Order: sequence, then C-alpha cells, then structure tokens
Amino acid sequence: MDDHAETRDQEQIRLLDEELRAVRDERDRLRRELAAERERCEAVQETRARLRLLSEVSAALAESIHYEVTLRTVARLATTHLADYAMLDLLEEDGQLRRLELSARDPARLDLLRRAMSYPPLVGSASPVARALEGRRPILVREVSEGWLDAAARDEEHRAILDALAPRSLMLVPLVVHGRSFGILNLVIAHPARRYDERDLAVAEEIGRRAAFALENARLYRDAQRAEAEARALAERLARTVEILEHGDACFVLDKEWRFVLVNENQERLSRMPRAETLGKSFWELFPPAMKMRYWTEYHRVRDERVPCEFEEYYPPYDIWTNVTAYPTREGGIAVFFRDTTAQRKAEQRRLETEGRLQAILDHTPAAIYLKDLEGRYLLVNPGWERFTGMRHAEAVGRSDIELFPPAFAEQVRANDARVAALGESVAIEEVGTIGGDGRLRAFFSVKFPLRDPAGALIALGGISLDITDRKRMEEALRETVELLRQEVEVREMLMGVLAHDLRNSLGSVTFSAAALLQRPDLPEGMVRSVQRVASSGRRMEGLIYQLLDFTRARSGGGMPIDRRPANLHEICRVVVEEIETANPGRRVALGAVGDGAGAWDPDRLGQVASNLVGNAVTYSPLDSPVEVRVEGAGDRVILSVHNQGPPIPPDVLPTLFDPFRRGRHARSGQASAGLGLGLYITDQIVRAHGGAIEVRSEAGAGTTFTVTLPREPAPAAGGERG
Repeated sequence: MDDHAETRDQEQIRLLDEELRAVRDERDRLRRELAAERERCEAVQETRARLRLLSEVSAALAESIHYEVTLRTVARLATTHLADYAMLDLLEEDGQLRRLELSARDPARLDLLRRAMSYPPLVGSASPVARALEGRRPILVREVSEGWLDAAARDEEHRAILDALAPRSLMLVPLVVHGRSFGILNLVIAHPARRYDERDLAVAEEIGRRAAFALENARLYRDAQRAEAEARALAERLARTVEILEHGDACFVLDKEWRFVLVNENQERLSRMPRAETLGKSFWELFPPAMKMRYWTEYHRVRDERVPCEFEEYYPPYDIWTNVTAYPTREGGIAVFFRDTTAQRKAEQRRLETEGRLQAILDHTPAAIYLKDLEGRYLLVNPGWERFTGMRHAEAVGRSDIELFPPAFAEQVRANDARVAALGESVAIEEVGTIGGDGRLRAFFSVKFPLRDPAGALIALGGISLDITDRKRMEEALRETVELLRQEVEVREMLMGVLAHDLRNSLGSVTFSAAALLQRPDLPEGMVRSVQRVASSGRRMEGLIYQLLDFTRARSGGGMPIDRRPANLHEICRVVVEEIETANPGRRVALGAVGDGAGAWDPDRLGQVASNLVGNAVTYSPLDSPVEVRVEGAGDRVILSVHNQGPPIPPDVLPTLFDPFRRGRHARSGQASAGLGLGLYITDQIVRAHGGAIEVRSEAGAGTTFTVTLPREPAPAAGGERG
C-alpha cells in the first residue's frame, strides 16, 4: 500500500516537473520574443530618428547656396546633433588643410577652439586626420587616449590646448565628392559618460556625405560668382582698352605690304581721311611726302629689324608736329601710335604771346592791378595804379601801403588784405580814401585774391581796383530821383483813392435816383430804357470805383483787408456760377465740388475772386466751349481751379499777369477788354491776404487754368485782416 502510494506521488511529481519545464520553456520563449520585438522597435525608432535627423540636415544645408553660410551651417548641425564641439578643415590651394569653421555647445570652449585654429593637421603626416583625409574613410576613436593626444599634438602648447578641450571620444569624417577628399569634419564628445559607436559613425558618415555635396555646390557657386565678377571686370577693362584705343592717341596698323588694316577715330581726324577710304590702301600712296622724311626710314627699320622705335617729326602738308611710336606686329607689319605735339611745340610761342597780351592789358586797362608779398610790400603795379596814385612803379615796389598812403586809407587797405589772407579766397569790397595828387576823396571797387604756389601754399596777394567815385555820385543822384518818383506815385495813388471815394458818394446818388425812378409806375415807357441804361452804367462805374478803392488799399502797404468768418467755398462758387450763367445766356459753366469746402474766410472777398476768375474764363474763351470750375477739399487746404479753352496767354505776358492795369484781349473780337485791368491784381491780393497762392498754366491746345490754394484756417498774425 505504501509502495503504491509512493509510486503515485513520484508520478505526480514527475508530471508537475514536466509541466513546470514546459511553463519555463514558454516563459523563456516569450522573453526572447519580447526582447527581439524590443530590439526591433528600438531599431525602427532609431532608424526613424536617423531619417528625421538626415532630413533636417538636408533641409538646413539647402537653405543657402553661399559658401560661408554653408560652412557655418555644417558646424552648427554637427554640434546640434552629434558633438559637444566640432571643427571643419578644408584643403586650400597649397594642398594643406585650413581650419575655416568651428562650433561648440559650451561657449566657454570657443576661445580654446580659436587658439587651436593655428594648429591645423598637416597633410602627409602620420596624424589621424591626415590618414582619414588620404584614405577617404571615416575614423572612429571610441576612447581618446593619452597616446592619441600625443600623436595629434604639434607641440607643447598645442598639447595643453588639447588637454583643456578634454576630448573623450571623436569621429573624423572626410568630405568626399566624386572620389576626391577636400576636407575633414571633426566631431568630438567631451562628456565623461558618453562615447561614439558604429551607429554614430554611420550617421556622421551620411551627414558628411551630404555636407560634402552642399559645400561643393556652394564652392562651385562661389567660384561661378567670382568668375562672373572677374569676367565683368575683364569686360570693363577690355571696354576701357577699346575706348582708349579708339579715342586715345591716333593709331593705325599696316600689314607687311604697308596696307592699312586698322584705323582708329583719331587717325581719321588727324589724317582727314575717312576710314573707308584708308583701309586696304598703301600708306606711302596716301601720304607720299612721308617717303622723303623720317617716317620712311623708321617704319622700314621697325618692319625689317622687328624692333620698336619712337621719334618726332614735322609733317608739312598738315602743319603738325607728331610724336610717333611704332611696334612690329606678329603678322609682319607695324602698329603705329602717334600724337599731335603741335600744341606742345607751339606752347612756348603761345606763352610768350600770352605774356605780351597780358602786359598790354596791364598797361592799358583803366583798372589798377597790383601784387603784394605776404608782408604787404608791393611786388608789381600797372600804369592804372600809377594813374590812380600819382606814383611811379619804382616808387611803389618794395614799399607798403603805410609808407605810401595816408594812415586811415592805408589801415583800411591793410585790414582788407589780412581778411583775404585769412579766408584764403577772393573778396570783393569797396575802399574809400584820399589818394592822388588832387586830394579828392575817392571810392574804389576792389577784388582782392590770394596767389598760391603749385603745392597750394599762399605766396602773395593780388588786387584789381576800379575808381567808382563818379559812379557813386550818379548812384546817389539816381536814388534821390527814385525817391522823388516814389513820392509822386504815392501822391497820385492817394489822389486816386480820394477821387474814387468822392465819386462813389456822388455815383450813389445817381444809382439811387435811377432805382427810385424805375420803381415809379407812372414813368413813361420811353424813359424806362434810358433810366435802365443809367442804372446799368452806374453799376459798372461802381464796380470800377470799388476796384480803384481795393487797389488803393492794397498799394497803401497794409494789404487787402478781409473779414474772416465760417464760410463754404462750394456754396460761394455755386452762387457765382449761377449769377454768371444768368448774365451770359447760352454759356455753360460746369461746377464740380469734391470733399469738404468749409474754412474760415471772407466770403464776400472769395466771391469776388471766383467772380473775377470765372468771368475772365467766360470772356476769354470761345462761345461754344464750356468753362470748368472745380472746388476740392484736400486736408487743411481747399483748392479752386477755373479752366477754359481758347488761345493761350502769351508767354511774355505770364510773368506780369497779376500786375495792376494789365488788360487782356477778347478771345472773339481780339480787342482789349473793357475795365481798368485791376481784376487779376485784386484777385491775387485777396488770395494773399488769406494766406493762399494763385498760379496759372496756359498752353496751346490745353487751354488756360487758374488754380487758387487756400488754407482752411489763418496762419498766426496774418496781415491785412480785420476783426
């Protein structure tokens, strides 16, 4: 019984062991699958992160095609994603590396990195950088050892810099394009707990590949830009050379048979032969006198001996001296440059002639001309000075004004000379003094000027003086005459004002009586027309009288009086246009009003302005043409313009159009218009009194436009206003 129970227990234990092993096997299998799945997910995530990184790198590198920007971008990307600090070394034209860019996460390392820039790796050495560059394969240094630092250091100072930078792990990625290495990207980790591995190397290699292509494209773009700039500069130099050749010295090229193959513009001018008549012709046939002159022997020597030459020769047919330079050409002919030196040859003669003319001017001019040294002593005086002063040249030279003239005049002259010396420029002045033997008080107009040597240093003072004594007397007499005339005009204008005032009072009685008669119902029919003519004539005379009064007020010096109050230029012009259309049946006056027409003005005076301008436009334009009136509010101003068709105002009339007593000619009859010619003068005075401006533009075909610009509010202390 006990044996049987023991056997059963053992069997159960065996079965439980088998089940436990099966559970353990399943657990191990699940663990393996979970670990594999985790590794797969991590690989997928790592791949995605790597793709995102490479995508970001590509986008950043594509942002600019400029070389320097791309260098900075590569270094910045390296420290952003892979390194604590990075350095970018590129091959220069001498075949050695040059450190062009660096970057660091910790700004404190930048100073060390800048110091390390003076130690670029040497190509051809045993350094790791040189090996990576030459082998065109990246190098991974998981753990930077002391021995590695010893191999990389160039000297003790360089080794101290490397120790301070404390590299822990690094990657050297060659930049390779089309199988050619042109640089190294140095990626360094300084963090004690981090190290590079093969996965980092793969990413760095791909970044290096993309950076290499970006840098190569940027370099090609830079080189293309430089080549384009150099090409432009070369083209400019060539253009200047061609310009010099074409417009510089006379130039021509002869082939070995002495035929012209090139002629420039100055050669045409000097030879007096068009280019078309010269090319292909023999030099000796066109210029036969040259065969008996030095041209023949020298040109043959240049062609035959292949040596340049230079000589001067006179060519009688053209009466010119020539400086000739000739060179042999590769084709066996000669190139000749020659310059007309006639001017230089004749310069001495002209100088002598000029000196003679100047001496003649000095001798015969009525002005006094003189030169003084910086101490005030006379160096030269002309006969005019002698006539003014009554002294001879020998008496003046070497002496000063203090020694020659009365003290007051001498001091005046000395002060003026000192002013010219101090300013260093010419000065025009009047000088007055008693000089000469007659003892008369004389006035002189003098222009005094400095004289300088070629270096610009002041060496002397010159002067030209005219005796203006008689002119000054005439000017004084003229001023007295002008003052008398002004007083006479004032009296006449005052008389005109008084007369207009008295006439207005008398005329008031006439117009009042005529109006009263027209109101009587028993006025005979035959008398009505006569009384109406009297009333109409009275109104016209009243308008003329008011113009005279306005003219008198304006000319009195106080300006045109105005009474400002709120007004609207739109409404003022509307009333004026209606009145003029009523008075001129069949004439069309178009009024346009835009914006705000309000302002502080004298409405009666502005009505007078509008009436004068629109009335003139109707009078001086064809019957079948419209008159256009436009009022426009513009900010703090209001603008009135009146335009009409018809013949333009003559240009010689425009400058004086707003002067008093100017009358235009009627557009239809050609006769001078009725009136006093004061309308535009008074209009201008009213506009000025409001602080505004009036202008006119008149052209054939475009018509005539008067434009009035008025400020809405008065300027402070505006003259001519009354309250």
